[in-house]
Amino acid sequence: MYKAIITFSLLAVFLTPRPCQAAPITCVGLPDGKTFANPDTDKEFYICIGGIPVSQKCKDGLVFVPANGFCVKGQGGVVTPPPVAPNVCLNQANGMLFPQPGSSTGYIMCENNQMLYKDCDKNWVFDQFYGVCVSKGSCSA
Repeated sequence: MYKAIITFSLLAVFLTPRPCQAAPITCVGLPDGKTFANPDTDKEFYICIGGIPVSQKCKDGLVFVPANGFCVKGQGGVVTPPPVAPNVCLNQANGMLFPQPGSSTGYIMCENNQMLYKDCDKNWVFDQFYGVCVSKGSCSA
């Protein structure tokens, strides 16, 4: 009887959907200049310098846009991004990631100012906020 209760309790704990937790910001193996959003605010971000994430703040009136990798002018909570060039990787650091338009699993990786189209592994989607692939079933709404 106790085995059944313990087994049921363990299953309930492990199968209960949990909200996503922010992955730790890491710069291991990434080029200097790579940026990451601060999950707590759009007014701050991290930049990789010498393999270490360094916290930075946007200037007053600007917000950080992860898809762009830099701060832009915000208006009443609505971000006004700069015009998008056909090649989003021009003048971007190697390893910079952008969402692939029209795809939940695809992303664009910058390499030497060129766009490389990539896809997340099966059952994974590209998280635009964090700029990484995450498991489809790892988060609850």
